[in-house]
Amino acid sequence: MRNMFISTIQTGHRRMKSCYGRLTASDESKTHNGPQHSTAPDPERQKSSLSPSSQRSIRIAPEYVTDHLWLDPADPAYDGAKGVTVVQLSELAAQLRWTEPLKSSFQAWVDTYNEQFRVRYDEPGDFDAEVFPTPEESVAWLTVGFLLGWKIACGPDVNRVVYDVEGKEYVLRKDE
Repeated sequence: MRNMFISTIQTGHRRMKSCYGRLTASDESKTHNGPQHSTAPDPERQKSSLSPSSQRSIRIAPEYVTDHLWLDPADPAYDGAKGVTVVQLSELAAQLRWTEPLKSSFQAWVDTYNEQFRVRYDEPGDFDAEVFPTPEESVAWLTVGFLLGWKIACGPDVNRVVYDVEGKEYVLRKDE
């Protein structure tokens, strides 16, 4: 299984340490009939057809009525003269060879945010409300987004994913 390097970019006065992580099976899960995590190579995993300098760099940032996908300035297709570049989910999923479960999970994550935003902001016009009604729902949604970003970052043609939420940027990338 791949190592994943996770770091954050300094925002304000807060700074988080970088960490290295590896998801592997543990003997404990096998003896307690807990969840099994395979360490076998992923059959869907493919080698990148792109050179490291041309691999994609994607930014995931919640924005109402978008797919929450943007070209990161580190992406080879980014054009600073055009400013912020929104990417369509269907287009990016095809380019990066996402599996159908990843694509549908990402779409469901986006739809959840857009629906909550519509119900909590748009319809009542309460622009001081939080997008999610409870902190637990907000944390759950943010966690799912982080995990989706991690899965995308593990893709063969992806250099890195910047998960940009609530004023913090989390940089997720493979460590080959």
